[in-house]
Amino acid sequence: MTSVRVAVEVVAAVLVLLPSAAPQELPAPWGWACDEGLCVKGVTSDTTTSLNQCKLTCGPESAVWPRPASIEHSSEVAFFLPTNVTRRVSCQDAVCPLLDQAIDLFLDNLQKYHPDYAGGSAPWEGPWDASIVSHTLDLDVTIWNADDRLSLETDESYQLFVTTIADKTNAQVVAATYFGARHALETLSQLVDYEEGVDALMVVSAATVEDVPAFPYRGILLDTSRNFFSENVGVRILPGLNACKLTCGPFGSLWPRPTGVTRIGNEVLEREVRLDITVSGAATRLSLETPEAYTLDITPRGTVISVTILASNYFGARHALETLSQLIAFDDHEGLMQIVSSAALTDAPAFKYRGILLDTSRNFFSVRAIERTLDAMAANKLNTFHWHITDSHSFPMFLESLPKMAFYGAYSSRQVYFPTDILHLVEYGRVRGIRVLPEFDAPAHVGNGWQWAEADGLGRLAVCVNQEPWQSYCVEPPCGQLNVVNDNTYIVLGQIYKEMVRLFGPLDLFHYGGDEVNLNCWNTTEEIVKHMEEQGQGRSADAFYKLWSDFQASSYGLLTTANGGKQIPGILWTSHLTEEGRADQYLDKDHYIIQIWTTGTDKLIGELLQKKFRVIFSNYDHWYLDCGFGAWVGEGNNWCSPYKGWQKVYDNSPHAIATNLTGSPQADLILGGEAALWSEQVDEMTLDSRLWPRGAALAERLWTNPSHNWEPAETRLIHQRQRMVARGIRADRIQPQWCHQNEGLCYI
Repeated sequence: MTSVRVAVEVVAAVLVLLPSAAPQELPAPWGWACDEGLCVKGVTSDTTTSLNQCKLTCGPESAVWPRPASIEHSSEVAFFLPTNVTRRVSCQDAVCPLLDQAIDLFLDNLQKYHPDYAGGSAPWEGPWDASIVSHTLDLDVTIWNADDRLSLETDESYQLFVTTIADKTNAQVVAATYFGARHALETLSQLVDYEEGVDALMVVSAATVEDVPAFPYRGILLDTSRNFFSENVGVRILPGLNACKLTCGPFGSLWPRPTGVTRIGNEVLEREVRLDITVSGAATRLSLETPEAYTLDITPRGTVISVTILASNYFGARHALETLSQLIAFDDHEGLMQIVSSAALTDAPAFKYRGILLDTSRNFFSVRAIERTLDAMAANKLNTFHWHITDSHSFPMFLESLPKMAFYGAYSSRQVYFPTDILHLVEYGRVRGIRVLPEFDAPAHVGNGWQWAEADGLGRLAVCVNQEPWQSYCVEPPCGQLNVVNDNTYIVLGQIYKEMVRLFGPLDLFHYGGDEVNLNCWNTTEEIVKHMEEQGQGRSADAFYKLWSDFQASSYGLLTTANGGKQIPGILWTSHLTEEGRADQYLDKDHYIIQIWTTGTDKLIGELLQKKFRVIFSNYDHWYLDCGFGAWVGEGNNWCSPYKGWQKVYDNSPHAIATNLTGSPQADLILGGEAALWSEQVDEMTLDSRLWPRGAALAERLWTNPSHNWEPAETRLIHQRQRMVARGIRADRIQPQWCHQNEGLCYI
């Protein structure tokens, strides 16, 4: 295998093969073809279409949901603009105004197919050829009777006929009632989608649908008594309740609970506030050595409230401002802000590392969604956003020197993190006291995004990519691992590290991933097997572990080179390399921090601590927030069920785990912890409710490290959730609103 030194020397040769390029210069290479009812991804050719078009036309039912009683459709589409939709209706009496509204909703739904839809409209910009501009979608709706109220006897059946001749597509709807016609329009909307290549809509060119529901009653129940539902839910609170929440109990409603002396006055005042902040140090970058302590004093001085903050650096001062914001509330009765009459706090975190992991490879999350996560983390004094940015599923990170990684690996041209996005998020986090920690998971968990290399003369950089049956080559689909015996793999990896250092730096930590390597993948890859035999290493598990550890040592060297020769601690997941008797054989404790994702009772934790490895806890039995939902492959529950409620998150004490396994809390070796949100079954639509307020429970465990269980913290957490909602975080409800207004009465 080529040494790291030699690999670094020839990076320039690779850059000749892979010039820097703007996104629009390299179109995504993928297309889809319908094969036995499935849309199969492959290199674009004359027989492939976009994914949206394939979904419209592939399979007997197209993408219509719920499945109609009968449907036939063509495999062709016609392109049109949403402004070129006409309507002709035949209806009676009160049905006609209803039908007009249903068609308006249908047209609005068509606008929403545009990826940049916002505020009731979409930016249709083209340019379009003449055939698209002239094509019309003509709606022709006929309703026989005048029923405008739904009953158990209502006929909800409909017929829908789509035909295309020249520059006109006619969609004819025939129904006995308005309700059947409305369902037909819903079905028609599912036979339409957006085509990015031409910035227009497309409709299947021909279809015949006959449909009738199997049951007359199909319902959803929503309880609006236990919690009220509106656009501003959680913002307005009963007059007087805020004042009580500020001053009641030894810690008021502060979250996370301060660790030092805490005195809060029992009154609130509505006065001018003067803020005096003193920061004695110049540090503006977070590290494991950064003291995040602060003191906060609130004293009434005549008609003014004086607030004094002292901290040794920016990060402590920022935390103090967060605490101060929790000592202020809105008086809904007077329409004024109110602040506690007096307070004295000394505060410092119990753990140096307090993190949230977000996986943006399995599903993409917009920059705005990540900003919202950073906002919520700041509100809870968490300090590390662990960005699992790539995996075998996708490679959404655009690298200027390796543009083909994103163009082969991103889900779409819109689902990419460009350098400006990453630089923005790193700074956005820093202002909020958060390090954005990048993870480049390897040598497993790579795949899509690496396919370009073989055609560019570099050989296979990744093996087992999308290989089937997946169960033989990886832990979940799609598969893929780095080809660790190809010298070019290290050249490209070094360049990736160089760009990541530039985008995320200056770095004080780097996450190498490094788990779930499938030995069978390597052991069935011809060039890897050949290499093992030529080196006389054999093909035992230990031989492959040695190959893996050599790769990790090379990766550490490449990252150090990319970082200007400065060594920084690397983080690795627990894996086969850290199993009993192996960690110190393969890994240097001075170079690596081990992130524990096994259970909290695993004896391996004790062994790692006794061998003096620094650790970060993410034991899945308490701090994996994706657990407890239905399986995403097959049926039943997902692998790490059951669901981890906030109480379980709160009660997970790293020091208690260490004491149980070693007889000591191992305070010097336990850096902190992190809750992980793997995104197989979550995207930004459900992001907030998966993370919060359980992430807030994690935050108090890691900031305060309380000696008690969750029960004394419950009322403060309920109020902290209200505060997050007021800040625009759609945190999950964990009790009826009645409990927030009647503390201590919701118990077992």
